[in-house]
Amino acid sequence: DRVKISQNNNSTVQVTDEAELTTAIINRNKNHFGQASETPFAKPPLSDILPPFDHDSALNQHILQGDPQDFQDQSEIISDLLSNLERLPTVSEIPFLITTEEFIAGV
Repeated sequence: DRVKISQNNNSTVQVTDEAELTTAIINRNKNHFGQASETPFAKPPLSDILPPFDHDSALNQHILQGDPQDFQDQSEIISDLLSNLERLPTVSEIPFLITTEEFIAGV
């Protein structure tokens, strides 16, 4: 098995080694998510409240549950913004483990 990875010079390289593939994915993700560095969530005051990539924090759980008590000390605009990030009750958790068959079927 192999994976083709696009390079910055419009060429591709084939990767077969697991460690190389992991490194390539991490480098791609750093570049991809780095594009958000100039957005409001990546700058203070929002980045001070909700640090980028700190997805396991208690605050994140409060936001997803729609519990505004943790951001009452923030400005009204930030408090309103964070309050509106609540997970909708009709949205279920997305499974992070799927079988090959489920992947192929598009589950």
